[in-house]
Amino acid sequence: MLGSSDAPIAPDKWELRKGGDGSEYYYNPRTGQSSWLTLSEAAVLLQRAWVRKKAKDFAVTDWSTMIRCLLVQKRARPAYYAAPHKLSSCLNFALYLHGLHDGTEPEVEDEEMVAERLEGIGVASIEDAAPWVPVTAATLYDRALELAPEQPIALFGKAILMLESAAYPRKKLWRLAQSMISDARALDPERKCFAVAEQAFFYWRLVVEPGDATAMLRYALLHQCINNDFPQAEKWYAKGLLAEPTNKYLRANYNDYMSERASGMYSPEALAAQR
Repeated sequence: MLGSSDAPIAPDKWELRKGGDGSEYYYNPRTGQSSWLTLSEAAVLLQRAWVRKKAKDFAVTDWSTMIRCLLVQKRARPAYYAAPHKLSSCLNFALYLHGLHDGTEPEVEDEEMVAERLEGIGVASIEDAAPWVPVTAATLYDRALELAPEQPIALFGKAILMLESAAYPRKKLWRLAQSMISDARALDPERKCFAVAEQAFFYWRLVVEPGDATAMLRYALLHQCINNDFPQAEKWYAKGLLAEPTNKYLRANYNDYMSERASGMYSPEALAAQR
């Protein structure tokens, strides 16, 4: 035996010590660790570091981008009700509902919504307006594509809406969505048209609702299927599952993604062949 089993065990606590130069530090006799910080001070620094890390995911540091996002959002609903059969009105309101309101208007208008609709149709009183019927992003995407079948933003948006639904038959839905994305990418190869929509609606939802698992699912699908940025896709799938592990739409899309990745679908060679 190297020593008695009855030897006292050093306490697992931080003790204040003084160095040869008189400076104070903390020492743990059990672990042999030393630190210039107390546990509480270290915890505060750790919390601050975590907040900074989280903030990087949801930060909007460009004021011009922020203002543009807010203006696009503010105008979407009144512009639609002013011209419901105009392509830009249908498309912007579809993106607004899809990215910020889970795809549909609420069943009951609040005061702000009433004011926006009256502003759009140009009347002062609700009595002078036609009865209100809520619309959905799916309906508006379809209307936009009827007006302009080769509109890349509408094709990208409708494809993401289809995928996030995780509806059956899943394989048929996947092929149709990927075909729409392929057509959109051919029309907008650098995705410049869709970049504003991505920032103003889909990313913005994460800024204002950073714990929204469905918003994380959409953002993961954007990176997976439109941007081909698979590390980002995995990051947002992981964040979404951490926020809401039982979200069946998130889990279905994540399982599909992992299966496709394992099959080599997202290898550089496979992606090059798709272009």
